[in-house]
Amino acid sequence: MPPRRTHNANPPLSTPPGNYYENIRVDGGQNHLGDAYYVPYGTETTRGGETNDQEDARYVLNKLEPYINKNASYNSYEREQQGTSICQPGTRGRILAKIEEWITGEGPPVLWLYGPAGAGKSTIAQTIAEQCDDRKNLAFSYFFSRKNANRNDLTKFMPTFAYELVRTLPSLGTSVREVIRRDPSIFGRRLELQANTLIVEPLKAVSEQMPRMVIVIDGLDEYSDDTGTLPLKNFIHVLVEAIKDMPFRIFFVSRPESYINAIFKHPQLRVKTMELPLHDWETTRDVFNYLRTELSRVRKDRQIQVFPWPSEDDLWTLAKKSEGIFIYASTLVKFVGARNCNSIKRLQEAMESHNGLDSLFTQVLDSAKEHPDFLFLLGIIMFLREPLKLWQLALFLKWSTHDIRAALEGSLSILYVPEGDDDVICPYHASLQDFLNDLGRSGSHFLDPATNHKTLFHTSVRLILEDTDFFTESGQGVYYAYRNWCYHLCSLINVNITSVDRTTIVALMEELNRNWCARLARLKSHEKVKSWLVDLEGVIACAKRGENDFEDLIKMGQELQENVHVRASIIMKVYLQSISSSLEICMSKHIMQKLVLIITFHVWKDGKHFT
Repeated sequence: MPPRRTHNANPPLSTPPGNYYENIRVDGGQNHLGDAYYVPYGTETTRGGETNDQEDARYVLNKLEPYINKNASYNSYEREQQGTSICQPGTRGRILAKIEEWITGEGPPVLWLYGPAGAGKSTIAQTIAEQCDDRKNLAFSYFFSRKNANRNDLTKFMPTFAYELVRTLPSLGTSVREVIRRDPSIFGRRLELQANTLIVEPLKAVSEQMPRMVIVIDGLDEYSDDTGTLPLKNFIHVLVEAIKDMPFRIFFVSRPESYINAIFKHPQLRVKTMELPLHDWETTRDVFNYLRTELSRVRKDRQIQVFPWPSEDDLWTLAKKSEGIFIYASTLVKFVGARNCNSIKRLQEAMESHNGLDSLFTQVLDSAKEHPDFLFLLGIIMFLREPLKLWQLALFLKWSTHDIRAALEGSLSILYVPEGDDDVICPYHASLQDFLNDLGRSGSHFLDPATNHKTLFHTSVRLILEDTDFFTESGQGVYYAYRNWCYHLCSLINVNITSVDRTTIVALMEELNRNWCARLARLKSHEKVKSWLVDLEGVIACAKRGENDFEDLIKMGQELQENVHVRASIIMKVYLQSISSSLEICMSKHIMQKLVLIITFHVWKDGKHFT
């Protein structure tokens, strides 16, 4: 595997000696976009040699930083920790050359690369992003992720785009600074308005002097309208429409989903799109070359004294079994090269198994489930509404981090398990979840959604009912329970609800109705309370549609709504204002939280309202 880069922090906006491209000043570095500085001729400089543009750029970057997504770029720490890689030398040469031809040519400004799960699409996108970054013509990269929902937050998309552009072209800082001065709330405006004011208008001043730049957006199929708050077709339309007259190329990557195909073919887009299907490119030899390089490394690392290992014939057998799917090859390498395993035996088993990724997943899972807690823990990880860091997951389950690591020891070829506790566990590839959710493909490894949502619901209820000391800070496991019990309960409404489930639901609703004001404070913000109320409405709606008798749930849910709806904004507003005021008088947050809760208990008990 090619060596990974070491990515530095954001570069200083000074202009040390560098190379020149017309009016673009460039200094080396391997940060998000390289260190590129645009300095118009004749621009006056401030003290210390810094231009006015650079001073404005520094101001704008500081203003934008709270609103950006730091996890979605091609070289983010989150992606690096999850094992991102670029195409191996000797692989994907023809398709990479085709993309490079499109970047420098006169064809359509939009390219859509599509292919099946595990075909290596993200690796190609990663490679193109790095190559463009090296040439200083990467405008922006954004990698959506089904499992990392934070990357689906489109409220941060345009501010992140603007941030990266200003880092590349500090001359944009003056225009963007003026936009923020005119409308400080621009970050809460419609995406289209943000695109025009933060991106298009500032670029018009320098567009004729800019080199052609590339935007890389990977994983359109992993973007969710539910978590992203904006339909995908609207997002694509806004982005393409905003920059269609600018010197940009947009490189989209996704699976060949019909709804995405319809978006690119819709007349409303008004921009021609070049399509590049991966299945048109023979990949067996590329997989062969990849396996030869990586398994040679395994042989060296594991000090295997068998020569040749694997043989040329073995490599071709494995390459054909991959059916051109690169995730097969990378998973096989991790599986065969795992710690404390018999690599020779595992490779032989892989060659004797059926073709394709499903067979390899089955082989890995058969080995991993020798630990009695593996399938239980795998189901929890796969059906969490939002990922928890390892230490948070331990608190939620009341396990030790050591026990979690031990249960997952046999699955390290398909699951990313971080070395430290302050990162999340997740699949290396989204195709694993597709496999586990399909009974026909996964067989005995099938993860039943109802069973796992039931487990997560009961675990959440247990934590909520055990949470009785409202004057101490709650842990992240408790926060997850309060925030997401409604979500997991919705998945149980139309399945076989047992008497135990009903007893648990009644106990939860009674407790929430009894101490709802104190428990709402566990959600920590007004926005989270509003979101939770939407989830509660969803539970009631599901119960009304359900075939089973949920009259008790509906009645108690509506009672909870009635208690909360009017007063939810009041408690959070008073709480947050009080916390802010407490800082001015040096009162601790813990003491102020006690004070606010005591006041709200008594005021609401008497039926009074804050004004």
